[in-house]
Amino acid sequence: MIIQKHKLFTEIIGCKALGELYSEKEKLDGISVLLLHGDDMEEAPDDAVTSWLSAVDFITVFAAENISRFSYEFLSKFDVRLGGAEYPASSARADDRYRLLCGDMAYEVLSSGTSDTAPNFVTVLSGEESFDAKALAYVNRVCGDKTEAQMKILTRCLKAAANDSIKAVLTAESEGFYALMAQKTEDAADE
Repeated sequence: MIIQKHKLFTEIIGCKALGELYSEKEKLDGISVLLLHGDDMEEAPDDAVTSWLSAVDFITVFAAENISRFSYEFLSKFDVRLGGAEYPASSARADDRYRLLCGDMAYEVLSSGTSDTAPNFVTVLSGEESFDAKALAYVNRVCGDKTEAQMKILTRCLKAAANDSIKAVLTAESEGFYALMAQKTEDAADE
């Protein structure tokens, strides 16, 4: 397994199972976004690993060209899923996690059974380059114009929205706003 640190995110290549990532978790301290290339992974359920993955304080992005070979239970542990094709509706489940990840409208469409694919569950990447290069370019584009401080604040807000109460979300947003304003004031004073 190769752990590559980029300016605003960390990329994992060659991970064969989540247990391997879990054993190296201390190397992920302080990151904001994790891009995990999963085409070579085997889905091996492990409660300790999936509980850890659900509770991490960074955004998790799972990228696999053949994403439909993974179960909904496995994929729904990740904040973002990148694939080469849409995820089949028959493999997804209209539950609270799906509603959180994909939105109310997508949840209603999946619940109604009127779609062959699970709306908003997978971001489909297209283009001429290799799938791994497209996934890397996607995460670069999302992180690209932000500072490290901005990414940490954004991550805190998103993780609060995914895991905590409305009060925790509002607190994270408020603290983030004041931290960004303090940073902006410092930057202006330096000029």
